[in-house]
Amino acid sequence: MNETKKKTILLVEDEVLIALSEKMSLEKYGYGVITSLTGEKAVEIFQANPAIDLVLLDIDLGDGIDGTETATRILKARDIPIVFLSSHSEPEIVEQTEKISSYGYVAKNSKITILDASIKMAFRLFEANWKIVEKEVLFQSFFNSALVGTAINSKDGTWVYVNDTLCGMLGYSREELQKLKWADVTPVHTAVTEREQNSAALKKNNSILFEKKYIRKDGSLIDVSVSTTVIKNPDGTIAHYSSIIQDITGQKRLQETEAKVENRYRVLMELAVYGIVLGSHEGIVTDINEYMCDLVNMKREDIIGKHISLFPFTPESLSESPLRFDSLMKGEIVTGERTLVRADGKEYRIEMRTKMMPDGTYQSMYHDITERKKAEEKIRILLSEKELLLREVHHRIKNNMGTISSLLSLQANALKDPAAVSALEDAQSRLQSMMVLYEKLYQGEEFSDMSVADYLPDLIDEIVGTFPNAKTVTVNKQIGNFSLDIKKMQPLGIIINELLTNIMKHAFDGMEGGIVSVNASEKEGQVVISIADNGKGIGEPLEFNNATGFGLMLVRGLTKQLKGTIRIDKNNGTQTVLEFKK
Repeated sequence: MNETKKKTILLVEDEVLIALSEKMSLEKYGYGVITSLTGEKAVEIFQANPAIDLVLLDIDLGDGIDGTETATRILKARDIPIVFLSSHSEPEIVEQTEKISSYGYVAKNSKITILDASIKMAFRLFEANWKIVEKEVLFQSFFNSALVGTAINSKDGTWVYVNDTLCGMLGYSREELQKLKWADVTPVHTAVTEREQNSAALKKNNSILFEKKYIRKDGSLIDVSVSTTVIKNPDGTIAHYSSIIQDITGQKRLQETEAKVENRYRVLMELAVYGIVLGSHEGIVTDINEYMCDLVNMKREDIIGKHISLFPFTPESLSESPLRFDSLMKGEIVTGERTLVRADGKEYRIEMRTKMMPDGTYQSMYHDITERKKAEEKIRILLSEKELLLREVHHRIKNNMGTISSLLSLQANALKDPAAVSALEDAQSRLQSMMVLYEKLYQGEEFSDMSVADYLPDLIDEIVGTFPNAKTVTVNKQIGNFSLDIKKMQPLGIIINELLTNIMKHAFDGMEGGIVSVNASEKEGQVVISIADNGKGIGEPLEFNNATGFGLMLVRGLTKQLKGTIRIDKNNGTQTVLEFKK
């Protein structure tokens, strides 16, 4: 015997002499032999000795369990080749042993050569069966562990083998699914067409790939991709169909969603009232809408895949408004204007906005602002003309007021009556405050409001400077930096003129000099104007509401126009406080 490994045989025989004889014969042929006189002991020895390779078993084993029961118990513990050894040759006995093991049945008292041949045949059969079982186990393991559904169908479509993945996919157990045909889980309105198309395709090719819908046990539909291969018999006829089935429901839904998004995206692109261009980071145009095609007077198919430099922008405008790549790389939106001259000679002024996306692509919007630029230019010219006109009007008013001031001065010089002269000089002073205001308007850029800090200091200096005692009077000015409407600035100027004029005329009589303080402030929309002097003050208490002099009546009226209040305080001189809403 040329076996690479010495085989160990468990010999179960209740006759001691027969057992001893068979043991000696088998050992001469190179086998290791362990003997047992009873079935119970044989099971015990087998369970304790995993090195046993074959069991040689008598059927009749005396009073204990017989050989068939012993074989049954042994096979429950481990699969092993069992050869029955008996003097019985009745068909029913042989049939009984074949139900337990099909590795051989040898009559007692057979020659050792026959017994050896039977044992070797049993080993070969066992090894062949084990390889088959091993292949079956590997097949089942692969079949069931596949992450996609796998199935074998008979020619009539019955599910012969299905794996766990397919069962989970369709919601059935393996037992339930293997009682069905593929048509039972296929929508009725497509089953006949699918059968005809697949049959025709499989006649031409051994394998086909197609998509279809399956009905799950709960009634819901899933989309699947099916790859089916024909399994043929040796004579070339079809035996089975092998299929790999993948659930693509999510993929189909994603495709449907992407299609909807693409459709909405395209609709939005075409509804846009400006040009839209999408491109790669190299500047290659990947998409464009019809508005932009019309703007550049080119066809879409002539633009897609080309470099953006094909757009007919003038070199001058490209230099004037270049793309700032440093800003683009930071994800900023880059804007600019360019001039576009089409092949038909039409010229457009274009506003452009470009943004680089995180994936390196860019998106640009182009808007035709030709008409807007024309309108802006027209408005600019009109505004310039209006500004020029307003300045001319203010200039003429200022000159006319200067003329009136000169006439008042000439008239005052020609009169002898002191009261008349004083009245004309007062009128000239009031006119002077208005002239200062118009001078500021003429020099300024705004005509609706003016800075108090720009107007009042010059007005104060102008008023005080007209009096002979101006050099002996110190004027302290604390003027806040806030603006007032011209409609309020004009009466305010006249009020200040009246108050300062009154101070310069009367407050410092008999004194060598004095101090005048003018404060102007604004807080939370409330304006406070304070004019104070350290002169001799007012002899009797004075209220503006009871004043009869023209100047004070004028102040009272203008205060009312400002919707404000005014009061006079006497404390080491005189202080007048004017308050009104900005």
